[in-house]
Amino acid sequence: MHQGRQIDVGEGSIEIYTLANAFVTFSKDEIADYGLIKNSLMSEGLEKGLIDSDLKDLLSFLLER
Repeated sequence: MHQGRQIDVGEGSIEIYTLANAFVTFSKDEIADYGLIKNSLMSEGLEKGLIDSDLKDLLSFLLER
C-alpha cells in the first residue's frame, strides 16, 4: 500500500508524491484500488513539537498548494 498526494492521473498511469519526498508512478494495470483517505498524511501530534514560527511556516506552505 502506498500513500501520498495525487499529482497526475493519466490514461495508463497514476503519479503520487509520497511521504518519502519522492514522486512515484504506477501503471493502472498494477492498481487494484485507489481513493482518498480520511486521515491526514501528517503524523498525529507532529504540530505539538513545532514552535509558533515553524507552525506558521507549515500552514503558509500548505495554503499555497
